[in-house]
Order: sequence, then structure tokens, then C-alpha cells
Amino acid sequence: MNILILSTRIPYPLTAGFRIRIFNTAKHLKSAGHSVGLLQLTSQEKSYDQELKDVFDYVETIPLRKTEVICNLLKCLFNHRRPFQVGLYQNRLFSARLSVLSQDYDVVIANHVRAAEYAKPLQGIKKILDMHDAISYTYQNTIHHSNGIKRIIYRTEHKRLKAYERDIVNHFDRNIIISPVDKAYLEQLGAGPDKITIVPVAVRDDIAVRKSNYLKDQNKICFLGKMSYQPNEDAVLWFCRKVFPRLKLRIPELIFYIIGIEPTKKVCELAKTEGIIITGFVENPFELISRCIAMVAPIRSGAGMQNKVLESMLVGTPTVISSIAAEGLEGIAGRDFLLAERPEDYLEKILTLYHDPALREKIGQNGQQLVENKYSWKVLSEKWVRIIQSVAG
Repeated sequence: MNILILSTRIPYPLTAGFRIRIFNTAKHLKSAGHSVGLLQLTSQEKSYDQELKDVFDYVETIPLRKTEVICNLLKCLFNHRRPFQVGLYQNRLFSARLSVLSQDYDVVIANHVRAAEYAKPLQGIKKILDMHDAISYTYQNTIHHSNGIKRIIYRTEHKRLKAYERDIVNHFDRNIIISPVDKAYLEQLGAGPDKITIVPVAVRDDIAVRKSNYLKDQNKICFLGKMSYQPNEDAVLWFCRKVFPRLKLRIPELIFYIIGIEPTKKVCELAKTEGIIITGFVENPFELISRCIAMVAPIRSGAGMQNKVLESMLVGTPTVISSIAAEGLEGIAGRDFLLAERPEDYLEKILTLYHDPALREKIGQNGQQLVENKYSWKVLSEKWVRIIQSVAG
């Protein structure tokens, strides 16, 4: 079967959740015998076409110029119904090329609502929308943790996306979402439950190869994530303000590693505090994570399953996470991970892990087993294949 994936972002290198999902979806569909093409839109100079051709049978890159983005922004300002998440990524050449290319494919997979508008008018072809998260739900949770102009933007975009997401699912043969929480939210908006299928986040294939049995360094904890993403930035700023100083009083030698690309100015300023290290991009972060006694994910806003949690679990590091970071996770708190909300909770759970090596090992092993059984690409690729076959008939 010929499958065309549409993306408004380049799915390479594998440094963010959306890239991992697109890349590995294509990789495993191809290994199942399907031919997979990619039509991608980008404002970046480097398109990684050669690297992507190791997985995709066909790759075409359409440039999105800054002048187009500015024009799209102005259009969104005067069109109160179109979300910025959708409007900013409109490109006539992309639409034209899709109209031609789609004639050679059996199924089109639009990745994210940003690409949904392109696939919406296609006729005579099966269409799947991989939404990842319900973005309006993410913004709904983010409004309360933002202020000033950001709060106005999130509130405006939430209203637009809420209406758009409710409608767009009806234009696709199947819609994919990563979490039952997001699915329930969309159904509350009025989306038909028969239109939505859950395919959770899966960890990168190569992490399984990099799993290690490094001894834990009792003086290390970490956070993992793309640091320009607002919920991640908010999480580490909150943790460093509310929790880390109290931990440092109890464990003077403690080091907190903030691991991830694109650290913001506010995040970089945290490095002025003794014991906080901002790593930026790390070629192999999993060795460092596997040496830590805990990976913390004090996510207070956003939605959807967290790659950072699953990846840390897979290398055997105990995770101390918020209820939002645990959304959609099938594990059991206290057995597979530790749940925390207040500063006191994080303090208690991290100190417990610090003083109890046996508990660290037990939770680390339980989390690792959970990910291997539920969130590996070996498991979830089979679900993707069944969805493709069901949609194509």
C-alpha cells in the first residue's frame, strides 16, 4: 500500500516527540511492506532529505518563507475562526503538490492539525489525521500558568482551536490521539467516539539499544525535554524556585541536570545557581539520565503523554512526576513511578529515593518493564498497521 505523510515540520533529527513519532511511524510501516512518502513544509535551511530517505521512499520539501508567515499572521488576525496553529502554515505550493502527489497514494496521513487543512479537501483517497494531542486542551491548561500577552494569546487560540478540532475530525476517516484524556476531551466537544483511536507515545527504538546498568550517582537528578516548549520551561523554573533550594539544604552535594535543546534565556539563567547545570543538546542523554537517582517532570500545564517520562523509565531511572505528566500512562503510581504535586511531595519522594537504593531499583525496573510491554514501537507499530488496513478496507 502507498502511504503519504504530510508534515509542517521536519521529522529529523530525533530530538522532539513529534519527530520521533513521524519518523518511527514511517519506519515501521515500511518494514511492514508499505511504501511511505513524505511531503514536508519547512522554514529551516536544512531539510535532511538524505537522512530521511533511509526511511521514506519519497521525500519532497516545500519551503515556507518568512514573508509567507507574516502574510499568514495578518490573515489570522482578521479571520477570527482560523487558529494560528493552522493559518500560519498555509502554503499554496504545498497544496498544489499534494493535489498532484495524492493521485499516486492510497492513504494520506496528516500529521498534527497544522497539516489537517491541506488534506481536508482531498477526494477519492482515505485520510487519517494524527493529532498527537488535543491542542485546545493543552492551551486550556496553560492559560492559568501564563500572564500578560501570553495569556491573551493562549485564551484566543484556545477558543479558535476548540471549534476547529471539534469540526476537523469529521473530515477524516480516522483520527489518532495519544491519550484517553485527550480523547475524552474531544468527545465532550462533540467529536464522535467512533472517529477517534488511541495510539500512545512510543519510545525511540535506539534507546532500547542504549539501555544500561550504570550505578546511580546519589547526587544527581535530572529533567529532560525541549526547553523552548512553554510547559517544560515553566516546570523547571517552578522546580528550581520551589523545590531545589530545599533539596540542596538536605543534600548539599546534589546536582540538577536540565537536559534538552533550545534552553530559553530564563532557563539559562538558572545555571547561576550552584548545583544546577544546563546541558543544552546532548548527543546521548540516556547515559546521564541512567546515572541519576530520579528524573523529575513537574509539568503544571499542557497535556498528552510525555516522551521524557517513558524514555527515563526505559533506561531504568525512577520518575517523580505530576498528575499532568502522568496523563494517559497506564502504570500505577507508587509501583511504576512516583506521583507528586506540591513542593513538599517532590521533596519527600526524592529524599526517599536518595536514602533507599532498593526502592530506586524496584521502581526503575517496574517502569522499564511497563514501557517495554506497553510503549515500544514493536507493540504500537502493529496497531498502526491494523488502522491502515481498516481504513483502506
